[in-house]
Amino acid sequence: MFIQEQLAGDELDGDETVEPSERLVALGFLRMGPWEADANSQRQLRLNVLNELTATTGEVFLGLTVGCAQCHDHKYDPIPQRDFYRFQAFFAPMRVEALPAAFTDAEYDRNMKRLRREHEDQLDRATDEFDERRQALIERFMESKNVTEDDDNVKEFKRELGVQNEFFRDRKDPIFREEVWTAYLAAKDEQERLQELVRRYQPVAVAVSDLVPPDVPDLPDTHVLAGGELDSELEKVEPGFLECITGPAGNAKIPFVDGSSGRRRALAEWIASPRNPLTARVMVNRLWQHHFGQGLLRTASDVGKNGDSPSHPELLDWLAEEFVKRGWSIKAMHRLGLTSKTYQQSTGHPAWKRHAEVDSDNRLLWRMNWTRLEAEVLRDSVLFLSGRLNPEQGGPGSLFDVPADVAEGFEFFKWFASPPEQQRRRSVYTFQRRSVLQPFLETFDVANMSESCSRRNTTTVAPQALTLLNGKLVNTEARHFAERIARAAGPDPQKQIERAFWLVLGRPPSQGELTEARELLAQSATLEGFTQLGVVLFNLNEFLYLE
Repeated sequence: MFIQEQLAGDELDGDETVEPSERLVALGFLRMGPWEADANSQRQLRLNVLNELTATTGEVFLGLTVGCAQCHDHKYDPIPQRDFYRFQAFFAPMRVEALPAAFTDAEYDRNMKRLRREHEDQLDRATDEFDERRQALIERFMESKNVTEDDDNVKEFKRELGVQNEFFRDRKDPIFREEVWTAYLAAKDEQERLQELVRRYQPVAVAVSDLVPPDVPDLPDTHVLAGGELDSELEKVEPGFLECITGPAGNAKIPFVDGSSGRRRALAEWIASPRNPLTARVMVNRLWQHHFGQGLLRTASDVGKNGDSPSHPELLDWLAEEFVKRGWSIKAMHRLGLTSKTYQQSTGHPAWKRHAEVDSDNRLLWRMNWTRLEAEVLRDSVLFLSGRLNPEQGGPGSLFDVPADVAEGFEFFKWFASPPEQQRRRSVYTFQRRSVLQPFLETFDVANMSESCSRRNTTTVAPQALTLLNGKLVNTEARHFAERIARAAGPDPQKQIERAFWLVLGRPPSQGELTEARELLAQSATLEGFTQLGVVLFNLNEFLYLE
């Protein structure tokens, strides 16, 4: 059902177990692709979006590199160019749209409404302040130029006040160096910040819908494009599934959906059908990759000829069958994997030298893989251990601190950092743009947000060590970690050291570690020494890796 909601939540029939808002929110999947808001050609922008969406849908759900057939027949897999555009035709009537979607109980509806009202009240006061500052600036301008409000210079000045860039900072007029100008800018920023907050608390879903008659004469045509070029149309095609999966089945049968085309629903039902041999295999392989570090098939988004071959094909088939038998329950598959003897293996093996000679990549699963914590988990773990992780759930994401030139460098909005306590929420709530990634997460290989990421890179580079040793996050939280230890363990240094090891590593220190920790603490004041000890513990492989 979740796949169907992601592709066609607005076209599904009512289901009492699923709130309508959830189905609309799931459509955010279709809005995640790159979008060039100021594109010169809207026709080309539409084609770019459809191309990206077609390729991503094929990779994510079917594990096929459908996008390689955009300009010509696929060079490796039996996917003709015609099938790429038949597949694309399912999305042809789609338009981006913000749809009303009431907050669900899980989103703390009452709290969201309360916060929106508070921000609206603050916005009213900020707007009054802004209007006063703006008028004061205009009057100061007229006074300095000795002109009246009807003067052309004043009219031009008023128009320029609405410019969303750094125009005025380069002006030579002395008025733009005075306190009245600084006060105006501060009021303007506060109004824009609150406007953005109010918008973020509106009960709407960033979703899509279909543009259909009578709003338009007919559904848009889809043509095969020679070389993928917009102005090189060849034959017209109708929505159809990939023939390398279905065989020559002809055009897809489109169900009737009131107010929409029904095309995306037809596609969603086919992708999520038990008769589709790829979807279940792709999903269980992704689950295996999540828990074991690499999938049974290492190219999770490419099951085709040019992709990897599964290390255990029979196991992959069996897991796919179990997935369908268990009602497509991801929870059931998690339980099945985590209770298996394969998952419960140690990362070490008494005969590791002999096994490594035969299978150095551990493709045969003779031990558990070392798996480094993901960037978000690592950041959240440091905050949790310091006792400062903000457990608040739901609501808009938090914006982290960025340099001033970055905050003011966007054409369509200004980046307003959230209060410090909001920035310490779990990383899943961190707001990130493709062009502005949270530095700590970027250093530790956060996913590339410009394209579908089937598997994150896991690098070992100098900036990671420097970030953990000298970075602001680790050193700040290490000090709070030291304060937490002092409160919890009392004045006894040995109990403090033991408590620190139990919290970070889940075990007591060895005798050698205890001695070294005592020597470290002897070199500094107690709080400073435990801060340094916290930094050391946060840098250990035992903390960074799952064993």
